[in-house]
Amino acid sequence: RAYSRELTATVDADQIAACLIKYAHAGIPEAEPLLFLPDEKARSFVSYTNGHKPFIEETSPLVQCLKEEDGIVDLAEERAWPEALKTHQAEVQALDAAVLVPMKNGRDLLGWLALNRKSSGQHYTPSEMSYLATLADQSLIGLERANVLRRLQARVTELDTLSQFSQVLNITINMDDLMELVYTSYHRVFQVNDFYIALRDDVTGRLYMAFCVEEDERHESKEGKGHWVDSPHVTQAANTGQPSFLTDENGRFWAIAPLNAGAETIGVLYGTYTGQSLDPHKRQNQLFTVFADRTAVALERLLTRQNLEEYARQLEIINEITLSLAATLELEPLLNLILDKAIELLNTEAGTFMLTIPDTGELEFRVVRGPASDHLIGTKLPIGTGLAGTVAQTGRPVLVNRVQEDKRWFDKVDEATTFESQSILTVPMLRQNTVLGVLQVINKKNGAPFDESDQRLLMSFASQAVVALENARLLAQTDEA
Repeated sequence: RAYSRELTATVDADQIAACLIKYAHAGIPEAEPLLFLPDEKARSFVSYTNGHKPFIEETSPLVQCLKEEDGIVDLAEERAWPEALKTHQAEVQALDAAVLVPMKNGRDLLGWLALNRKSSGQHYTPSEMSYLATLADQSLIGLERANVLRRLQARVTELDTLSQFSQVLNITINMDDLMELVYTSYHRVFQVNDFYIALRDDVTGRLYMAFCVEEDERHESKEGKGHWVDSPHVTQAANTGQPSFLTDENGRFWAIAPLNAGAETIGVLYGTYTGQSLDPHKRQNQLFTVFADRTAVALERLLTRQNLEEYARQLEIINEITLSLAATLELEPLLNLILDKAIELLNTEAGTFMLTIPDTGELEFRVVRGPASDHLIGTKLPIGTGLAGTVAQTGRPVLVNRVQEDKRWFDKVDEATTFESQSILTVPMLRQNTVLGVLQVINKKNGAPFDESDQRLLMSFASQAVVALENARLLAQTDEA
């Protein structure tokens, strides 16, 4: 009764542990009890005695046996051990216990008492066993109360952490800073060893590595478009919009969460755990996914803002270019200016500007930037030959991000140099239905592929260039007359 009264005043597991050990020792002075209580974060049962806290993992055969056994387990005689323990003698003997007193609520094991062998060598008596069983039964209410309180505190902590995470995401305006912040939060809350963010490329639909941390070190050399992510589990999360949690052949636990922004999956966030973090419990998995959802909203907001800012920047450049083109009245300087501004506009490594020869329909290389520029000047290309000839023939732009695989590609430029063309965007210079020439830009400097927005931008630029080109030609004809 004294134990029951004192137990009602306890609040947390530490207080219950101290109270239970005190009364166990008071009732059986020769006993040196160890009390094991669950630690969900470590996925184990931890001993509360004299500040020393050895732990036993939840997957231990001993834990499984105590979940199934009814009543006290007497270890005094090995031949009387439960069958499940006889095959794991070393683990049982490491406890150096004569009696195990499980505390169970149905099938849930809330902990157990382990009592050492008496110094006198005598076994525990039936009355002592009954006393220990009574203590264990009375402790159940206190342990359940402590578990409820602990879960409530954990939920409050989770909500507070999630709220702080969301607030900081909302005020972060730089993409790289945002991903660094997300990694820091995941590392602090989930103790991830490796961490990755893969985003979907708008053009190809493939995932590329946008952020990579391995063993707490950022690897920017592994990031960017061109560093494609083809892991089946990661692509599955992107395609289905569903998270997955798995253990690989090296014993690492992978948490993989899609970045769902509304009905669209813009990428995947994933990380690895090792050691005691292996196979995190269901609640931690759910929290991992919730953090990913908040991250997706913030990333989508920044991506939209970046696209709008880039579009505004490009429009401003086109306006500046239009003024520059209008001020250039001589034909040859104008041709050079047109190609230089096209390369600047899309930030490419090389480019060509070809004019149509009216009598033959052939394309003539008039301006070339990049390797073999002197070699190509004046070269004529039959209509329908190569990507440029195709554009001249059809009057339609052509965007190719893997030119090596395109049969239309005219590879004479690359053959003459060490330059390797990867992506080519070619647009016609149209005056009504007549192709005056072809403008071509090659390989973005950042390695990214061309997309439809690049094509629209270059077509808009080409239309402005045609006006300037016609004005220069008319002026030249006037001077000749």
